[in-house]
Amino acid sequence: MASDLQTEISTLIAVFLPVAGLCLALAMWLVAVRRDLAESRASLAATLRDERFYRMIAEHASDGVVVHGLDCRVTWANPAYCVMMGRPLDQMIGRNPLSFALPPDIAMSEQALAGWRYDPDDPRQRETALFRNIRGDGTEFWNQISVAFFGDAGAADTIIMVCRDVTAQVNRENDLREASQRLKHAAGHDALTGLANRAGLMAFVQDALADRRQSRLGLLHVDLDRFKEINDTHGHSAGDAILVHVAQVLRTILRPGDMAARLGGDEFVVACIGLPHLDSLAQIGTRLIAALSAPLDWQGRTLSVRASIGADLAPEGDRDMEALFQRSDFALYEAKRAGRAQMACYDEAVHQRHTATKELSADLVEAIRTGSLSFSFQPVLDLALGQISTLETLVRWNHPRRGLLSPADFLPLAEELSLMADLDFRAMEAALNLKARLNALRPSSLIVALNASGALLSHPDFLTRLARGMVERGLTPAEIGIEVLETVVFDAPGSADPATEVISALRAAGHPVVLDDFGVGYAGLAHLAHLEVSGIKIDLSLVQAAKTDPTSVQILEAMIELCGRLGITSIAEGVDTVWMATRLQDMGCTRLQGWWLSPALPADDIIAWLEGHLLPPVADDDVVLGLSSLPPPPAGPAPATRTRAGRGPQR
Repeated sequence: MASDLQTEISTLIAVFLPVAGLCLALAMWLVAVRRDLAESRASLAATLRDERFYRMIAEHASDGVVVHGLDCRVTWANPAYCVMMGRPLDQMIGRNPLSFALPPDIAMSEQALAGWRYDPDDPRQRETALFRNIRGDGTEFWNQISVAFFGDAGAADTIIMVCRDVTAQVNRENDLREASQRLKHAAGHDALTGLANRAGLMAFVQDALADRRQSRLGLLHVDLDRFKEINDTHGHSAGDAILVHVAQVLRTILRPGDMAARLGGDEFVVACIGLPHLDSLAQIGTRLIAALSAPLDWQGRTLSVRASIGADLAPEGDRDMEALFQRSDFALYEAKRAGRAQMACYDEAVHQRHTATKELSADLVEAIRTGSLSFSFQPVLDLALGQISTLETLVRWNHPRRGLLSPADFLPLAEELSLMADLDFRAMEAALNLKARLNALRPSSLIVALNASGALLSHPDFLTRLARGMVERGLTPAEIGIEVLETVVFDAPGSADPATEVISALRAAGHPVVLDDFGVGYAGLAHLAHLEVSGIKIDLSLVQAAKTDPTSVQILEAMIELCGRLGITSIAEGVDTVWMATRLQDMGCTRLQGWWLSPALPADDIIAWLEGHLLPPVADDDVVLGLSSLPPPPAGPAPATRTRAGRGPQR
């Protein structure tokens, strides 16, 4: 019985175990299937989420996104691209963007469009590029395009193109580029004439001298003659018209590769390259003078233009730009010295004078620095009072090697070297010292006057140093006179220039102020209407002309009469004979100065000359008030040129 039970159990086990294994395997398979199904569902859900995500990105991107094949036909585009192109998507699907995106002037032909394809092997097609495109409404814009290729390795068949409207950026860059070009042009060009300016010319000359392939470089230094008279007579608008006209003439003379420049004012330079010798440069200069001599019609008036030119040719292999400019400038000075309206070349004779001038310039700098210049004083006679009213301070230079030099030999140098203010300060000290000495001997109302150049009037310390010098010596402003040149100080009558303000300050302080060289310029009467001056000093050229010229006599009489009506003093200078003094007194002139009375004398000599400075009462038979009682002038030759400090010779 037990044996049968064991047999049944063994039989049951044999049957059950395979079934159980099968069930277990089935259960495990079901678990795996469920797991794979869950993973697939999760993957599918993730894929669907990614698709929606990337579609959202593409459709909401601010940049245009376009999908097309190698034939460039659009299969899909995002809304941003539609907005950018100004076209709905259905108008672009299946079309090559080149058929609707290019402006008419660069549109492609149908044949070219049909054959156009992307080349995945061309690296240039993968570069970001900028194109000028057109929208559906015809407006143009700048499209920045980048391209990506997709597909199996070596067989890309899908192209994604990303587009960005960069019009605003391109416009800003263009504006900045244009502004930069304008600034660069302005930095190297003159605003009025459009010619190169000093900076532009210097760069050109430096490059030309450094270029060993070029032949020699020549400079024509051009300066307009009496340009200030045009401004004074016709106004600055006429002057500007002249400058523009000269610039146009220079352009007609220029050869290819040459440059014309305006350095400022009425000064121009023409740089000529590739010249074999100085004669070639002289020929260009001669043509230029002839071209400039043609009159200019301006607003119904005929304006005459004349120019002086200095020419120099750089030596073979020379690279010294500064020396070249100095030589041409000195040649220009020679042209003006010879009479203007002509050209002078820098040759050996000019070189010798230039060398001497450079030496004299160095000596002048030293003389002013060390106080080696001396000062003399020329008296002015008051005809109404019969006594000396003023002593004018004039500069003298006793050169250690050349002896006594005329002011005409060194005052222009002082002006060119910007030493006039320093020289005038020396003259101011000499005038103050002399007045202090005279007061110590016998106080009087005698005025000691000094000449104030434009450089002195514009010096920031002038009024302060003058006031301090008077206080130190116990002087008053009424004892120190100021003489100002009418022809060189004021650019425009009535303008609020610094010189006019300084004149007003001097008059307000109580200084007598005289307008010097009156009658030489063309704006004298206009200046009288706006300047508070004590008097005018009639230029010696007009006084001398009145000896023989009836018209000059009438002008002289009118000027003296005008001074009487304005209540200001009229002073005639250059009076060298008793006859001239008598004529001037008959005309009503109030004061006289000249060689007939006395030349300029050093301080000690003028003090001795002034002994008994108050002249005796005038007898009825005296021809000129006080003349018969004046001591005779020292013997010696009369000066040939004007010799006042603060100005050059009469030109």
